Amino acid sequence: MDFNLDFSLETSNERRNFIESKNLSNLTKKELELCANYILYGKDPDKDFTSAVDRKEIQIKTKFQSYSKKEPISLDALLESPTFNENLLKTKPTIYKKVKPTIDKEKAKDIPGMKELWVQIDKIQNLIDENTGKKERQEGTKILTQKDLYYLKHNLIELRRHQYYLMDSVFPTMPPPQNKAQYFDNITNLQMNYPIFPRGVMKEENDIIFKNPRLDKKSRSAATDLELQKTIEKNRPYFNFMDKEHIYQLVLNYWDIKAAIENIPDSPLHNLLWTLDFYIEKAGLNEQQMLIVRDKKLRYFNKDIAKHLMDELGIYHQENYISTIWNKITSLIADAAELNYDEWLSKDYDKAWKYCNTCKKELLRDARNFVRKSKATDGLTNCCKQCDKEKRKARK
Repeated sequence: MDFNLDFSLETSNERRNFIESKNLSNLTKKELELCANYILYGKDPDKDFTSAVDRKEIQIKTKFQSYSKKEPISLDALLESPTFNENLLKTKPTIYKKVKPTIDKEKAKDIPGMKELWVQIDKIQNLIDENTGKKERQEGTKILTQKDLYYLKHNLIELRRHQYYLMDSVFPTMPPPQNKAQYFDNITNLQMNYPIFPRGVMKEENDIIFKNPRLDKKSRSAATDLELQKTIEKNRPYFNFMDKEHIYQLVLNYWDIKAAIENIPDSPLHNLLWTLDFYIEKAGLNEQQMLIVRDKKLRYFNKDIAKHLMDELGIYHQENYISTIWNKITSLIADAAELNYDEWLSKDYDKAWKYCNTCKKELLRDARNFVRKSKATDGLTNCCKQCDKEKRKARK
């Protein structure tokens, strides 16, 4: 964006005319969204000097969708709504997104081990049916307890799943993984000859310029998004810090990579790990989340992580809930990378930044940094989220 937004203009008409006078053809999606919000938060003198957001005529999309949309009171009102989609009125044939896979027995019967597996499955299924009343009990059938039935059913699930493993070994249905950094399968690829998105990697362990894009005096290019799209289309390997799956794989391979490059000080994989550590720090993870990241780097199982949480922090979680927290952690790290990228895109535009009136830090004028406030000229409070959190904590 080669122009600054003029927040001294208060009315929506003035802001609209200001935006119309600018060339918007080269703006990124984030920059266009910033311009749109700039107009929406403009005041209307004919309507008590309030904005369209104040009057709830337009609702800005929030992270957790705090504001529910107004339901149309009639079909006519529904049809007049600009967001109406007539496909919503059509009944869907199924609630499932994917068709449940099935085994073609005629096709699979010659796969080694498949027939023996079916014999075991039928044997266990008959035993379960006879003990649950679905089938007449045969003379001599063992009477099972509820605990025995529970374990038997789980064993049956595993045997049924094994059918698909055997099937895929002969007739693969899933294509090989694409667009993953090469070291995932071979960490000896120490040259890292693939692009890193969105901003590359840090030049040194404490790269101040990378951490604070406002200090970067080099001219920036908004072509990174386009380069990523071209890389994906050409099916070339790459690494993207805004991709949860890539972060997941990098964390799991963290210490393997460390060991592989220990005696190679000039390996670019050092820079990759420094960048990961920075994004983890920027994500603002709490003590519990940091412990899970530490254990995931060491490849501990969920049951071990749950035990460490209990022993070290006195926090109890079931094993399966660790996966839920871990999924959220990777999302937070990816969001931190995206925020750093947006800061870099806006590094030269003073109006895209504002100071927190509490900690005095200069932060990107964005809802990820500041609490929303519809009556403010930019739709944001003057206190950053971190300081707001500390104030609420102190009040409690």
